[in-house]
Amino acid sequence: MTTNRNQTLRKMLENRHPSVRGVGKHLNYDEYMPHRRAVAKPFAYLAAEILDKLPDSPELTVMLRKIVEARDCCIRAADDARESGPAQEEEEDGNILRLSKDDLPKFNWSYWRKPGLTMMTRIEVPFEVPTSEGDMRCEDGWLAIDSEGNIYPISDKVQQSIYVYAHAAHYTPLEEDDDVTD
Repeated sequence: MTTNRNQTLRKMLENRHPSVRGVGKHLNYDEYMPHRRAVAKPFAYLAAEILDKLPDSPELTVMLRKIVEARDCCIRAADDARESGPAQEEEEDGNILRLSKDDLPKFNWSYWRKPGLTMMTRIEVPFEVPTSEGDMRCEDGWLAIDSEGNIYPISDKVQQSIYVYAHAAHYTPLEEDDDVTD
């Protein structure tokens, strides 16, 4: 698992004075939209560098508060530029939202069910397949084909928890001209 700067900053704040932790927690940038995250990240990096070098003190707390204030000014400027200026590319190299299951932002989750059939076969040895997201490796699982003919791996644990066997005799593959609007 890779550690991002937000995780590093959170760890650095764990054993600090309560006032340093109280201000430092506001430097989190994970939940920002990309245009805000791009200007907020450098402030978190700066704070982490300084926290690594200086002990707790009233001046350290004030310095962190000033970094938060400066970051907030940059975020407002980024919002203004986004509203009034030409659309800027938000997904520049390095500004990609990186997620891991151990450190997810507070999203509004909803439940979804897959309406279609998925063809798959069990593969009991490690395998790797090229996907639109890059090469994906599976140690023990299933090779699946989606409705567009793309192949992808599914771990055995995920397959067992999500999919229910559909007997092939009950289903026929759809042709392009089949009407499915019942």
